[in-house]
Amino acid sequence: MKKVILSALFLTTMAVEAQQSYAGLRESNYSGIFPVTSNPANMISSKRSWDANIATVNFGFGNNAIKLTPNITDSFNEYTRVDTQNAIFGYNNIKAKINVDVLGPSAFVKINDQHTVGIFSRVRLLGNVRNIDAKMLQSFVSDLDKLELKTPYQVNLNDQEIVVNAFSEVGFSWSGEVYFDGTNTVKVGASAKLVQGSGNVYVGFKDFEGSATLTPNTDKDKVNLNIQSANGTLEVLNGGMDLVDFDNVKVNKLYFNSEATTLAFDLGATYEFRKDGCPRCHNNPHDLRVGISLMDLGRLQYTANKNSYRYKMPATQSTTLSLDDLSEENLKNHFDGTKATGSKLRSSLPSTFNLSADYRVVDAFYLNLSGQVNIASTKDKELYNATYANEISLTPHYDTNSFGAYLPISYNQVSKANVGIALRLGPLVLGSSTILGNVLTRSAKEFNFFFGLRFGHQSYPVDL
Repeated sequence: MKKVILSALFLTTMAVEAQQSYAGLRESNYSGIFPVTSNPANMISSKRSWDANIATVNFGFGNNAIKLTPNITDSFNEYTRVDTQNAIFGYNNIKAKINVDVLGPSAFVKINDQHTVGIFSRVRLLGNVRNIDAKMLQSFVSDLDKLELKTPYQVNLNDQEIVVNAFSEVGFSWSGEVYFDGTNTVKVGASAKLVQGSGNVYVGFKDFEGSATLTPNTDKDKVNLNIQSANGTLEVLNGGMDLVDFDNVKVNKLYFNSEATTLAFDLGATYEFRKDGCPRCHNNPHDLRVGISLMDLGRLQYTANKNSYRYKMPATQSTTLSLDDLSEENLKNHFDGTKATGSKLRSSLPSTFNLSADYRVVDAFYLNLSGQVNIASTKDKELYNATYANEISLTPHYDTNSFGAYLPISYNQVSKANVGIALRLGPLVLGSSTILGNVLTRSAKEFNFFFGLRFGHQSYPVDL
């Protein structure tokens, strides 16, 4: 970790606030194990007696500054270009998000109309960057003569931070039917999962009580950061795998490396209404289903590794940094740097509260409305949490045994409105929550895709 702050400031161009995965498939009665990722109670509503997922990969990246077109290479070159023409510098509050989510070997089996059990495996990498001032980033990457900064600029250092968490999980799910009278059905579900944390990294400013100013340094054609504060700490903490140095990130380590372990839970319930009122027809399609769930309830605790530091304000209550050198060595010369090796990094899982309503319009055509709210704290200074963004989505979908088509229309805190499409073609699933916006409007600020293979028993026949 020779240039830890250099790496951290590059990462601040990716304010990582993840969105949920597998758009469209999360509420389908034919998509197998995917509905368990939004509500474990959905599993018993499946029209299949058993289903298995081989592997499905989801990747998403979004931001609030730069449009992401189908030419992803050009879009990312535009996003990372190091000059003042980069559109990202027109935003003082840079936001973006990333979500890597791999659903591994997973399966469920329906024991009878009242009980379904399943097992699943999953790997996720997600995180957040919060409250980043673009002028501070711009001052770091550009020479003074290219900047609009001609006079001192006040910066609020507090709570500018980045946190990334990578973890894997293996879990067991159960869902059951607790009430059924032909018209009304109540189902509940729960998942217990062993979560293994692979790595957590945090870089952030805390407890600065005075002022911080960006000041032109004409002698060096750079910008100085002048800090006047009685208190304040810059934390650079890394537990487990070294996520600051991406050269050290290995896929197999994400899955098999365990630096922190916890037991976590998902809880959910659904209510279904059927117009036909058949007292023995447990498997008829619902006309309306309403679901509620609490997902990813749990907390990991990492131990900070040898590359972890806390840099505190010196006794003089004043320091001046040249933003052309924010290396580990230079920080030690300006702050009272202490090793944080052995410190505990507590990180909540990305806990969410979820609501959904699925309405059958006619035959196999449905309309789904879903929302998720982050409930993992982002204010507790003792927690280093990566969280999902608040999001709402409206998804018209057509579902049959061998074919499904989904049109997710969503809005989230970071990239705002997105429109995508997803397909289920026999065992193949593929889709994107953003691709129609990327291709048709070319104004989308998010890019997402997923693909995978699953197979299962033909759907139960509809009861008569």
